[in-house]
Amino acid sequence: MLSALIVDDEEYGRKALNTLLAEYCPEVSVVACVGSADEARAAVVQYAPDVVFLDIEMPDKDGFQFLESVHPDLRTFAVVFVTAYDHYAIKAIKARAVDYLVKPIDIDELRQAVHNLQSYAHERESRTANPEQYFRQIEAIIQQLKPKQDAPTRLHLPVKDGIDFVDLHDIVCCEAASNYSIFSLASGERLMVSKPTKEFEQVLLAADFIRVHHSYIVNLQYVTRYLRDEARESGGYLVLKTGEKVRVSRRKKEEVLDILAKYHMKQSEG
Repeated sequence: MLSALIVDDEEYGRKALNTLLAEYCPEVSVVACVGSADEARAAVVQYAPDVVFLDIEMPDKDGFQFLESVHPDLRTFAVVFVTAYDHYAIKAIKARAVDYLVKPIDIDELRQAVHNLQSYAHERESRTANPEQYFRQIEAIIQQLKPKQDAPTRLHLPVKDGIDFVDLHDIVCCEAASNYSIFSLASGERLMVSKPTKEFEQVLLAADFIRVHHSYIVNLQYVTRYLRDEARESGGYLVLKTGEKVRVSRRKKEEVLDILAKYHMKQSEG
C-alpha cells in the first residue's frame, strides 16, 4: 500500500483526485489533503508519505517552492505533478522521466502513474532506486521552469529593410510561412520576418503565448473567443482582438481550452 499526500490549493481539485484514487486505485491510501505549500511541508514531516500528488500553480508559494523548502533528509517521497500547465512545462517534466497528470485527470493516466509509483517503490525496497538522483531530476525541472528575472521582453525581428524591435505584449500572434514568419501586431501591422517561427518559439512560449497549431503561436491576452468547427479534422478557431481567426489543431484543442480557461481565470482574479 502506498501512502499519498495530495497538495492542491483548490478544494475541488483535492476532492476530485481523492475520489478517483479511492475508486480506481485501491493500492493508494491518501493520508492527507492540503491546500498550501506550508501545509504540505508540515504534512511531509507528520506522515512521511510515499508519494506527493502536487499541483504546480498555487498562490503564495507554488509546487516548486514547496519542493525546494523540504529538508533533504525528508526527500524520500516520489512526486506526481498534477497540472494544467502549458505543453512547454510538460515537455520539461516528461524529459526528466518524472510523472505528471494533466487536469482534468484521465483515469487511465492515473492508473499508469500509480503503476509507475509501485515500480519505483519496489526499486527503493530492493535498493536499486536512487532517491538523491531522483530529486536531482526534480531540481533540474525546477531550475528549467523557474521564471527568469532577465527573460527578454522584446524581440528583434529582421525585416526586408532592417530590424524592428517589438515588445512581446504588442505581438498578437506569429504565423509560420515556410522559412519565414509573419508577426501580427496590436497596431494592425503585419511584419514579414526572414526567420522561421522555431527561432522565436522558446522566448514566446516562456511568456503568455501558446502554440495552437503547427502554423500559429498566439498571445493569450488577445484571445476573445473560441469557435467550434463541425469538421472532424478541425479543432476550431480562436478569435483575436484584432478580428483575426486562428485555426486550432484538433489534437491541441483540449490543451488550448484548458490553458485559456486557467489564464483568463487568473486575469479576472488579478
